[in-house]
Amino acid sequence: MIKRKRLLVFITTIFILPLVFMLSACGGDKKNNGGYPFGPSSENQSSQVDPQKDSYNIAVQQPIGGRINVSKTKAFEGEEIELSYQENNKYSFARFIVKDSSNNDIQVSNNRFVMPASNVTVTGEFSQISDEVYLIEIEQPNNAFIYYEVKEAQGDAINAGLRVTLYCMVYEDEAYKLNHYIVTGENGQNITVNDSSFIMPEQNVIVSAQIDEILYNITIDQDILDKCEITVNGNKEIAHYGDYIYVTCTPKEGYTFNRWNIRDNSGTISSSNKTSVSFYVRNSDVTISAVLNTNYYSVDVISNSCVNDFYVLNSNGTKITSGSCSFGEEVTIVCVPKKNYQVSKFTVLPWEYISWNYKYYDEVEYDENYKFKMPAHNVKISVDLDLILDNENIAITVRNGKLFFETKDGVELETPVTDSPYTVVEPVSGSHIVVFA
Repeated sequence: MIKRKRLLVFITTIFILPLVFMLSACGGDKKNNGGYPFGPSSENQSSQVDPQKDSYNIAVQQPIGGRINVSKTKAFEGEEIELSYQENNKYSFARFIVKDSSNNDIQVSNNRFVMPASNVTVTGEFSQISDEVYLIEIEQPNNAFIYYEVKEAQGDAINAGLRVTLYCMVYEDEAYKLNHYIVTGENGQNITVNDSSFIMPEQNVIVSAQIDEILYNITIDQDILDKCEITVNGNKEIAHYGDYIYVTCTPKEGYTFNRWNIRDNSGTISSSNKTSVSFYVRNSDVTISAVLNTNYYSVDVISNSCVNDFYVLNSNGTKITSGSCSFGEEVTIVCVPKKNYQVSKFTVLPWEYISWNYKYYDEVEYDENYKFKMPAHNVKISVDLDLILDNENIAITVRNGKLFFETKDGVELETPVTDSPYTVVEPVSGSHIVVFA
């Protein structure tokens, strides 16, 4: 007996103790993993749940006539909860009822609902099946075919209390869609339809449906309307499946049409480079847009011998004396006059060269910083200068009816205008003489 006890102790030590350590190492604490000795640790479980997010309870109140089941008893806001039911003998399921803690109805669709930020109560309704039988008459709508299914029915006669499931087959599902079913008792009472089914009342019923024509939106991209005008035949904003649409793009001043970008949910309808195009509406909304190029126009600075430098800067700061700028681009005029001259004004004159003739337009205005927006025309820029004379250092002579200006040391000055008579005005005070043509 003593030898057997020692053997038993030895076997226990060899086999039982390692098993205990194994269970401990594998997370066998029931408090942490729900009692599953080889289940995931509580550390892994907590990493899958936002600890800052509250969960809410889902309570079930079992109704008479059947049983309601829920996929979860606790859930976070936004989780989808699935519902199911079992019918008792002589009962048929009517509908689910879900309410939040404030007794507000929660929408159930296809036996599912989305968990609100509140506890909820789930129940249902079951109808007792009667021995009395009644008939269903179907009034077929245009563009669709309606039929029904009753699992326990024998022929066309349907027991009151049975669940009737409705089906609708739309002939042209791109052009028409089911809005809702209409079930009316023979006494004029409206019968409630939930998820395409209703409970047969104790009277004959008439089943029909509202079939709506599908309307598709014709949307014009608003971002391009500052560059062009887009017209749609009949000014259509809504169209039907198969409608013929004709669109035209008229570029505004300063832009040139490149191509269309007309799309629906299926992809590109048209990328034509023609300003007018047509298409048929498919089974989705349509967005009409286009690609337009910004036009470039030439900028020429008219040289003047009385300046050291005369040019313009485009929006990128590039120096231009003869080049091009895009429509609407900001252009800055820069002029560095020679000594004894100052800028009087600039003239920015748009022009076009057509059939060997210059076509002139109104002058382009510039601001106090000598900046202007490039018009939708070529431009030539000139400068008018004032000659400022120092009375003590400049000698004025007249030769052959023309004025000449020379410094005291005999250096002749260039004059802005040499072919016109001059009037020399000497101010009462100061040492400058201004020459006017």
